[in-house]
Amino acid sequence: MACFLTLWQSVFHLIHLVEKRLFKFIFLLIHVLDTHLFINPNPIRPMNQRLRTSYFIAFLCLLGCGSSNLFAQISLKIPAISNASVGQILKLPVTVNNFDSVVAAQFVLRWDPTVLQFQSVDKFNLPDFSPDKIGSTNALDSGFIRVVWTYYTSAGTTLPDGAAICFINLKVIGPINSGTSILFTELPPLTYFEFTKANGAILNTKNVEVFNGFVAIGYSITDVNSPTENLQLDVFPNPFSEKINVNFTMPTADFATVRLVDISGKILFEKKDYFQSGTNGIVIDFHAIPPRSQYFLIVSTQLVKHAIPMMNYER
Repeated sequence: MACFLTLWQSVFHLIHLVEKRLFKFIFLLIHVLDTHLFINPNPIRPMNQRLRTSYFIAFLCLLGCGSSNLFAQISLKIPAISNASVGQILKLPVTVNNFDSVVAAQFVLRWDPTVLQFQSVDKFNLPDFSPDKIGSTNALDSGFIRVVWTYYTSAGTTLPDGAAICFINLKVIGPINSGTSILFTELPPLTYFEFTKANGAILNTKNVEVFNGFVAIGYSITDVNSPTENLQLDVFPNPFSEKINVNFTMPTADFATVRLVDISGKILFEKKDYFQSGTNGIVIDFHAIPPRSQYFLIVSTQLVKHAIPMMNYER
């Protein structure tokens, strides 16, 4: 059986490589046809006519190849949890979008084991998906599990958007005001991040959209700019490219800390200062920060602490 799966995956890899080269050829063909075959006797052809020709040819080629995976990107998500309490059991769904015609999936879920303690995985929602597909050996100490699922059929498996493929149950053990990301990642060579479609496409971290989770113990995580009784935040732009503008209003003069951390919790920017009452502003220069895809901006005073998920465009 193992040999069969290895052979099957090798065939899928080969098909995927052929598919990528095919699409390079298609778009080269579009350029040639648009420049030579469909040329108008007039020396200057209207731009909108050229665009219509190109898009029409591209549409026909894409239909002919049947590559529906180009139009919809699989996404994975773990929720962000605010104000978790020590001893609480968190039942976190692993949800998907655009989960269409999938025959295999594997990835690693990772967190800080000093903050969260693994309990179990349950409520499986894929064919032939069960606890024996979860590698949880030493999960209590290591802070990660391996998820490996395969169910090879000609049509693959399709789930509605927002469906949970399983639930991971974690116990909060960290101290108050601590927190941890819950990351979708990989641990080669045993577990790569891969999703395999029934048409042979093999997707990895470059073409699967990931929304990592976060658990905050005793403080809140804010998905949007939101005023609170003790702190008003205005953070923009989000997503950002070159810089982040952080404006916050202090009810009274006090010490405050502004941090930008990556999803592993590493501090990339930190400013501690005594700020006056009223509106204060900080600009974080992104050029001096290692590029990532997701960050958390954390603003804290003696009275309140807030974390805002931030995304960046590729530089």
